[in-house]
Amino acid sequence: MLKKPPLHVVLDRSKRLRQATERLGLSSDETLWSGWHVKYQFTCLYGHLFSTTPVTLLSPTAKGCPECGAQRSMQVLLNAVQSHGVSCLSTQWQGEKSLYHFYCGCGHQWQRNGRNALRHPGCPACVKRTRYQKTRLTDGLERLQEAAAKQGGRCLSEAYLGTGQRHQFICSQEHTWYAMGHEILRDSWCQRCAIEQFSKQRLHPEGLERLRAIAASHNGICLSDGEYLGVRQRVLFRCKVGHEWETLGRRVIRGTWCPICSIDKRRLTLADAQNAASAHGGQCLSMAYENNAAYMEWLCHRGHHWRAPLAVIRAGHWCAQCAVIARISNSKSKALIRYTAATE
Repeated sequence: MLKKPPLHVVLDRSKRLRQATERLGLSSDETLWSGWHVKYQFTCLYGHLFSTTPVTLLSPTAKGCPECGAQRSMQVLLNAVQSHGVSCLSTQWQGEKSLYHFYCGCGHQWQRNGRNALRHPGCPACVKRTRYQKTRLTDGLERLQEAAAKQGGRCLSEAYLGTGQRHQFICSQEHTWYAMGHEILRDSWCQRCAIEQFSKQRLHPEGLERLRAIAASHNGICLSDGEYLGVRQRVLFRCKVGHEWETLGRRVIRGTWCPICSIDKRRLTLADAQNAASAHGGQCLSMAYENNAAYMEWLCHRGHHWRAPLAVIRAGHWCAQCAVIARISNSKSKALIRYTAATE
């Protein structure tokens, strides 16, 4: 009766572990079992030595020897790129996220990580050129010319550069512009014409009459007589005094009117100077007013006389001597007596 071979202390720890190691072609020289989560040394069929835990080998996705797995992954990558006429300058597999160097027969060189290289093994420059050549149809220029003629315009470009390149066009209104070929083939046309058409649709049906009514409310006249192009159109007006100016229609709609009359309303007069002096209990002795920066003569209630611009008086300043008297608190002060005597 044949004796059974002695059980391996690690490989025969369980039936599943034995099946997993046989499937992966692994052996081990370990003689002491320390647990399922402790690393042991294993040897593959090609003699590569590595360490891992028994639990890892029980996983359905276990790949066994990492060096053999790297060689298989590298071979898969080489087969994928070689089928597209590409060579790989890298010789060792470093993982899916590592970069690998490639070159094609056209002399292009590039880098890609392992995952993207397996998904897109071809040369990016050659692929782009192939796609570009497919878009350059033999009748591309004729198609653009037909699309432009359909819109009532013309294609001014003499060479077809592809649907992804700009070509020059002119519309029926003599507007010229550059546009992508695929935009014209999708019936896209002159943007200026589209904006003008959109603006006309938004025009107030009685826009010019509305401006005339506003001018009449100011006792003025709207002098423009023609096509109404919107509130952004400059319109000529005349106020009741006879001032003429040109402004945007929207400004008049918002309430603005003659700019010259507006300035005149804000202009100060001699009466404003006299009112300012009366507010301080004094008088304005000047008989003419030029502007608020011109010097004028003033007289306070104590009889002090001085010269100052109206702007200073409107800012709140008044007689300097009265200001000094107001700051003296001692009734027996010599300065108070001197200023008071000067006014008697």
